[in-house]
Amino acid sequence: MCKEITPMRITRFASVIVVTAVLLLMIIVCIGLDEWQMLEKFVLFGFIFIQYLFFVLAVVGFWIYSFIKSMKKHTSTDKVLLYFHVSDLLLLGVLIWQFNRPALDCNADIMAEYCDTNGKEMRSVVNETRKLLPDSTLLVLRFDHTDIRTNTDLSDEELKNGIVCALDKIGCKGIEIDNYGKLGFTTFWFRCTIDGEYLFRLYDKPLTCKQQDSLNTDERQIVYNDSILFLFRTSPARSCYFVGKEEFIRKREIH
Repeated sequence: MCKEITPMRITRFASVIVVTAVLLLMIIVCIGLDEWQMLEKFVLFGFIFIQYLFFVLAVVGFWIYSFIKSMKKHTSTDKVLLYFHVSDLLLLGVLIWQFNRPALDCNADIMAEYCDTNGKEMRSVVNETRKLLPDSTLLVLRFDHTDIRTNTDLSDEELKNGIVCALDKIGCKGIEIDNYGKLGFTTFWFRCTIDGEYLFRLYDKPLTCKQQDSLNTDERQIVYNDSILFLFRTSPARSCYFVGKEEFIRKREIH
């Protein structure tokens, strides 16, 4: 056994362990993310790999060498390493599948169907959340960005057992709500795709016809009814308009 412990074998094991650990980390980080969020994570990993390019190339080079060696030799060490290599290839396949799985789609029709099904639950979340928040409080909570902002003390336990669980139950990714009463609406983050973010705004009071017409002039917005607005957002570098807005409005006018 002692003869098998050589610098080259140690290097082969080290490269395999590093590759396995990185692949597992990437898979864990990407679990539950949509296409846009996964792209952000891959860009981050790419930036890190570039920063340590020499080390990355060395590890990958030794990993490939070890794989070829394991296929040709039949020692006990090579057999163990071959199991690791096959596992790494399977992990790589899982990672590629995660990145190429069907994108989470969203459009006005999907948002309308969601509102028809979950409108009451969304109102309930607004009411229950306001009960948890002290007066004159602003809360912005995002799951995907781990972004929790508030101007008051609110324990993690309250967030977990109250607001977070309520949002998770209705399938939304975040909420912006205030107890100032100044905004006059609550924002729900619904879905995030490769194109941008889709949000709901639930108004505290019914909108007048004049207000609805004014809001509808914005290309990013669709007034669904007198108290619900569909909103689309994307990065400043891209043109921002709600795709399919005119067709959706036209269909509603016909029906």
